[in-house]
Amino acid sequence: MAADGLKQRLVGGVALLVIGIVAWFWLLSADSPVDAVARETQIPPAPEIKPFTVPAPVQPKDTLPIEQEPAPVAVLAAPKSSPRAEITGTKVEPKPVATKSAPETFELDQQGLPVAWVVQIGLFSTQANADKIKATLQEKGFKAYTQIAKTPKGDGVKVFVGPKLSRERADAQKKAIDQALKTNTMVVRFSPS
Repeated sequence: MAADGLKQRLVGGVALLVIGIVAWFWLLSADSPVDAVARETQIPPAPEIKPFTVPAPVQPKDTLPIEQEPAPVAVLAAPKSSPRAEITGTKVEPKPVATKSAPETFELDQQGLPVAWVVQIGLFSTQANADKIKATLQEKGFKAYTQIAKTPKGDGVKVFVGPKLSRERADAQKKAIDQALKTNTMVVRFSPS
């Protein structure tokens, strides 16, 4: 009896082995659902690179080197024929300003970034009014921009000129803007947001 049980187990083991071998060859046959490896390349041929020469750069006559920043702008006096001639008819030309004995001061904030200063022209209730002043300043050669501001009375639009990396340059620019627009602006810390 024990021999019959052992015989059945051996026959069953051999049958499973034969079925496994047949299944193994069947899975690895050419009719496999797995794609064969592509033998053709899709890489284009290398391009022909011909040598060429690059001419040496030439600095335009109207530009300053990067190390030098233009001096603060001075305002030209407009004829007193009309009150608007002072705002729209004048063009601000850069003019060298005598340097003071005190050197410029440059600061770094807590993150090690440079502290910059801007001239705040004013706060306007509408974007249209702010754009008029911005356009006037840009006509005079100032780098003006606007920024939306939240106030207790509602949203407004601030007009700024700058930024400058030293307070002295911002103060000089404030003086030129005050003369050009007959106004009283203020110098504040630059905030990029």
